[in-house]
Amino acid sequence: MRTLIAVFALLPLALPAQDTPPVGFADLYEPPAVTVTPAVPPYGLPLDLTSLPNWSSLKNQTLFDVTRIQGLLAQNGFGVVPAASGDDIIQPYKTLKNLGIPVLVTADSLLHIYHVQFDETLREVEEREFYPSLLGLTRTLAGMMAVQSSDSGRLAAAYFAVAWKLLDPAADISFADPKAAVELALIDAHAGFQASPLFVYQEDYSQYVPRGHYTRSAALQRYFRAMMWYGRMAFLLKNSDILPAPNAELQTMVAADVADALARDGYPVWERIYMVTSFYVGAADDLTPREYLDAIQAAAGGLAGLSDPARFTALRAYLANLRGPEIYGGTGNCQIEAPYDPSKIDDCLDHSKGMRFMGQRFIPDSYIFQNLVAMDYLGQGQPFTMSPSLAGPVRGFPRGLDVMDLLGSARARAILQAGGDTDYRDYEQQRQMLVDRFAAFSTAEWNRNLYWGWLYALKPLLAPAPAGYPSFMQTDAWTDRGLHTALASWTELRHDTILYAKQSYTPIVTSLPPRPPAAGYVEPQPEFYARLAALTHMTRAGLDRLAVLDAAARRRLDYLAAVLDHLAGISVKELTNQPFNDEEDNFVRNFGTVLDDTVFGIDPVGLKTTLAADVHTDGNTGQVLEEAVGYVDWLVVVAPQADGSLWLAAGPSFSYYEFKQPVSARLTDEAWRDLLAKQKPARPEWTASFVGR
Repeated sequence: MRTLIAVFALLPLALPAQDTPPVGFADLYEPPAVTVTPAVPPYGLPLDLTSLPNWSSLKNQTLFDVTRIQGLLAQNGFGVVPAASGDDIIQPYKTLKNLGIPVLVTADSLLHIYHVQFDETLREVEEREFYPSLLGLTRTLAGMMAVQSSDSGRLAAAYFAVAWKLLDPAADISFADPKAAVELALIDAHAGFQASPLFVYQEDYSQYVPRGHYTRSAALQRYFRAMMWYGRMAFLLKNSDILPAPNAELQTMVAADVADALARDGYPVWERIYMVTSFYVGAADDLTPREYLDAIQAAAGGLAGLSDPARFTALRAYLANLRGPEIYGGTGNCQIEAPYDPSKIDDCLDHSKGMRFMGQRFIPDSYIFQNLVAMDYLGQGQPFTMSPSLAGPVRGFPRGLDVMDLLGSARARAILQAGGDTDYRDYEQQRQMLVDRFAAFSTAEWNRNLYWGWLYALKPLLAPAPAGYPSFMQTDAWTDRGLHTALASWTELRHDTILYAKQSYTPIVTSLPPRPPAAGYVEPQPEFYARLAALTHMTRAGLDRLAVLDAAARRRLDYLAAVLDHLAGISVKELTNQPFNDEEDNFVRNFGTVLDDTVFGIDPVGLKTTLAADVHTDGNTGQVLEEAVGYVDWLVVVAPQADGSLWLAAGPSFSYYEFKQPVSARLTDEAWRDLLAKQKPARPEWTASFVGR
């Protein structure tokens, strides 16, 4: 177990030659070693709550109504009191201390604080460095292309003119094809799928609404729209149903021109943005300018060689043999014919192969979604995942539970089965293919970048607690609660990376109580805290070597890593019935103040738990799947103490929502907060096992 902040060697951060490294930055990850033999004496359930020393005082306090979960507390030893407002996850610790209620340090709060570090460091580098750098690079490339008279040069000039205008509304793009102005109008309207004037195939313009932290300044909104343009618009390699001939020949030539121009002026800027964002989210799912440069050299000896038709044909053949995308991102609004067959989505992927200037990234959850949609419905009910299509009902929507199932949650699979969300042709075969693939990943592959590492840190929360853990953690309801926490944290991950993560698509088919023996209780999850600490160390090391961090961000990450290391050690003590020492007692009692240092200097808006992210688009219904985190709830547990006594302790807990929205109404955080204040969506039904109603 670490007790000190790790000091990392000076490690090179250059990606390997290929753009989809299996381990990426994993050499920065130090796997934690946690050894514990849990031996907490069990207590019988159901409980007589009146036997608990602080039950009466907890009933009489006015912070939250514990009687709403009286039955859950007695039956399971814990429960969650829903909150009507409040999205600060630190303040509850201070309020509990002031009221004399034993503090419960929750995994939810630590995951939220890590989200804050991840989101804020990314936002800061985007606003401080990437926005002006991208503007300069775009202006340069637009100028280089504007002087070309070829068809490919004119299309390239218009392509960069659109991005330039998105980055700088005052930019003069009169040099560009008038179709660029039509593209900009479609982006402003963001109404959904329309034929692209420049690229011919259909594009989903609803994706250009700034969301996530990109609503927080004009510069971030402009950066979002331009990077979405660079991330989504592909220079396609093949003529097909979505791109009739001879457009692919022209787009391939444009891609070659763009890659060559980038190599001549601006490649270090492009590489800097790509490298840093790869550390956060991963490598591009589509071919990159670097891969096109290598192909041009191998097939034609350089750009000039492409004037020879035979060499141009050789280039296209060479590119066709390179890796293809693994996630269908909606390019061309691909349609597949019934009945469903997995190979038909492969056709959509093949037709969307090509170069994206700054392509969106391969993420495992979108890959899961991609492989679990479009299947024909075989059941009789109306499951959440079902959507109508021209060929009959299909699995148009995935669920967050699909991700948790593949991360190892047997409970997620059971909920999916009970809800009819697995009653689809080929579902079991597709799921098993995913299970086999994910089971083969090593620890290094799971920690190839921060996105994958975050998912890896969630895995311990999904497993049922073994014998020797506290009795409340050995209930089915606690397994549900761990699943709920993981889903809410995954929602924050998708929120933070909404610009870069490649979204999947479904193709169209009164008196003071006696003083407790300890100031509170730490949710005993040593493996979880250790993994999150290792991820925080990796975050600090990687961003520091990439020269992203300022002194304040570096201190925040260092402090969070130290807090997590300490919590892992305290968890081991709890599981082996060792009492807190004075330092640990004060650490838990004052945990709200402890967390203040992990967020010092961050804008309060960045600390809010109330956020939303659209994670999948269904072309059949014109709807998106929204995942959201709401107000901070109260988790109350019957916490066993080292002396054998039982005390009620309380702490902050996530609230999680999953629902559908029209593509034209993809939610910003601000819109989600308005919705929460007016009419909250229903919580997932399965949360009734631990959330009071």
